[in-house]
Amino acid sequence: MGKEKKEKEKPEKPGNKKNNVDLIREIEVERDREKKKGFASHLFSRLKEEKLGVFSKGVGGIIDEYRTYKSIKGEVIEKYEAYETVVSGSTDTVEYYVLLILSCLIATMGLYLNSAAVIIGAMIVAPLMGPLFGFSAGMLWGSGRVIKEAITTLFKGTALVIGVTALMSFLIPGIIVTGEMAARSQPTLFDIMIAICCGLIGAYAYINKRVSSAIPGVAISVALMPPLCTVGIGIGLRNVEIARGAALLYGINLTGISLSATIIFFLVRLHPKAHDEKEFSKAKVRAIGQVLISFIIILLICIPLVFFMITTFTRNYEKDIIYSQVYQYLPGDRIYSIKIEDGKKMEIELILLHRAGMPDINPGEIEKSISSALNKEIELDLYYISECIVPPGVLEQVEQDDTLLPGEEVQ
Repeated sequence: MGKEKKEKEKPEKPGNKKNNVDLIREIEVERDREKKKGFASHLFSRLKEEKLGVFSKGVGGIIDEYRTYKSIKGEVIEKYEAYETVVSGSTDTVEYYVLLILSCLIATMGLYLNSAAVIIGAMIVAPLMGPLFGFSAGMLWGSGRVIKEAITTLFKGTALVIGVTALMSFLIPGIIVTGEMAARSQPTLFDIMIAICCGLIGAYAYINKRVSSAIPGVAISVALMPPLCTVGIGIGLRNVEIARGAALLYGINLTGISLSATIIFFLVRLHPKAHDEKEFSKAKVRAIGQVLISFIIILLICIPLVFFMITTFTRNYEKDIIYSQVYQYLPGDRIYSIKIEDGKKMEIELILLHRAGMPDINPGEIEKSISSALNKEIELDLYYISECIVPPGVLEQVEQDDTLLPGEEVQ
């Protein structure tokens, strides 16, 4: 029994893997050690490093040195607390998964219901920014354990969200692509700028208690959870375009936030040992390397984004022309839905809300007018729905939404 007890109490070898609790505990122990360091220890360090005669200026020199000691100690303790906040946010904890699942369910339901208000609620709850900040901090200060923990946490969270939303979308019948889903499957260059700006604000707010109240607003702006849920929904619905576009937006946000966090953490010297110029010089080299890599990734992302933007702008331009031509002939009607398919001939399907009876117009005239305006051959299918059979509230929605996406129908 005594031998077995000794084996159980045998301390863990340095080479063994430590969990996230050990990682946070190590930072806390180092912080407490710094708090206990006295003025005498500081004087000894200064004399040893700088080889200066601290007492050469008499009492005034000692007072100045004491002020320096208090300033450095306060800064180091503050850096420990900030660094601990970043590392703890990137660790694999029960709280992380609870918030992740809840925000995933909220965002998915919001996307199903096409409700922006519900989706905003999910953005606030989502904890996905934590691992990104931890990754940037680990890369900047060369901490392999922090990098590994952050990547693992982010990968597990991403896989879990995609798996849950894909399974829900596959099992629940009647799920259609809503406007909120479609909006997150067509990223633009503006999304890169939004991700970078929000990453700058978010990283600074994350480590600065005076502006920490800005974090919810940053989470809403950068929106990591909705595009990730849209990826899962696209997979569940077997809609490659939705999944691909949303995945691209998610990648943009990840890269932009990581790049911004690296810049902020470098500028504020987010590390307890950042006052050591040798350590800071090494961090500078790593920061430059990470920034360059991030810029290369962003440039690569820009290639499909430019294609998406050109396609989107072209399609919106075509839709504006179609609207103007239709309303020229039928000023009292409203477009209920529009579908456009490209081919040898552009196929356009229009469903119009008509006030009463059948309109006194030849669809061929509208087809010729649209074809002439677009300068391409088209095939127009025109359908009419009487306003009296449309459910209450739909007419108001049609009037407010003048930019329906191809294939989208008002529900």
